[in-house]
Amino acid sequence: LPSAGKEMVKFLKPGKVVIMLNGRYAGKKGVIVKTFDDGVDVRKYGHCVIAGIAREPLKVTKSMPQKKVEKRSRIKPFLKIANFNHMMPTRY
Repeated sequence: LPSAGKEMVKFLKPGKVVIMLNGRYAGKKGVIVKTFDDGVDVRKYGHCVIAGIAREPLKVTKSMPQKKVEKRSRIKPFLKIANFNHMMPTRY
C-alpha cells in the first residue's frame, strides 16, 4: 500500500478560520487558537480552542447620537473549546 506509514495531513491549524456548526455559537465564525489533535485526559477526542465573534456590530448612520453609535459598534467575543466535528473549516 502506498499510503502505509503516512500520517494524515493536519489542516486544522492555529489561525485557520472556521464556522461553528453546533451549540450556542452555531453559524458564527471563529479562528483556531490552539489544537489538541490527539485529545487530553479530560477530552479524549481531537478538539481545539476557538476565538470568535458572538455578536457583530450593527449598522450606524450619521443622524445617530454618539452614545448610540458607541453601543452599536460593540463586538461581543467568545472563547470556546470545540470538537473538530462541530466546526467547518473555510479556505482561509
